[in-house]
Amino acid sequence: MSDVAVLVILFLVLLAALFLIPRLMMGRAVRSIIRAFRQNLALNEKNAKTLDELGIGPANRRWFGLRDYKPAALQALVNANIIRTAEDGRFYLSEESLASTGLERR
Repeated sequence: MSDVAVLVILFLVLLAALFLIPRLMMGRAVRSIIRAFRQNLALNEKNAKTLDELGIGPANRRWFGLRDYKPAALQALVNANIIRTAEDGRFYLSEESLASTGLERR
C-alpha cells in the first residue's frame, strides 16, 4: 500500500473519531444524569433536588482528565423538557417526556 493511501486512511479514521467520540461521550453523560435523577427519586416536582444533591453540580466537576459532558447533556435534557425545573429552582426528571422521546431505546 502506498504512503498516500495510508495517510488517507489515517485521516479518515481521525475524522471519524473526531465526530464519533464526542457523540458517544454525550450519550454516556445523558445516561449518567438520568441514572442520578432516578437513584435520588427526583421524579416529580415534590421530590425535586438541586444539582449538588444529585451529584452533578459545579462542585462535582473534574479538574483534570477528559472533558466533562454532563453540563451540555443536562442543558440538552432541559431544552428537551425531559429535565424540568420546579418553582424553587430544583430539578426533576419527567419520565413521561423521556418515554415519549424514545431516548432509552437507543
